[in-house]
Amino acid sequence: PTSARIVRCKSRTELEEESVAYPLPTPVRGFSVNFPHSEGFLYEVQAVERCLAAGQTEAPEWPLNESLVLAHIMDEYRSQVGVAYPPGVTSVHTSHVLESGSKAKRAKLTT
Repeated sequence: PTSARIVRCKSRTELEEESVAYPLPTPVRGFSVNFPHSEGFLYEVQAVERCLAAGQTEAPEWPLNESLVLAHIMDEYRSQVGVAYPPGVTSVHTSHVLESGSKAKRAKLTT
């Protein structure tokens, strides 16, 4: 998607709408993508490159805790709709986030 519609409830009877458009990035010359519109991942790649260059282990725009929250939401979603991981893999465990500061933070798939 390249646009979003935001609807806010101002009151019980009044809504406020806003449309926000964001274009897909223009790939650099010679860059190709495997799937249509997957060039949108270029934003993530650029964020990772900036973090690595700055010596950061996570992006301030999307910290590790947000990734873990999303993983748990997706676990619950898959559970509710009946989608399962391959045999032996069950979920992401937040108890395995061990280190902080400049050391790498990590989550571990549990079996």
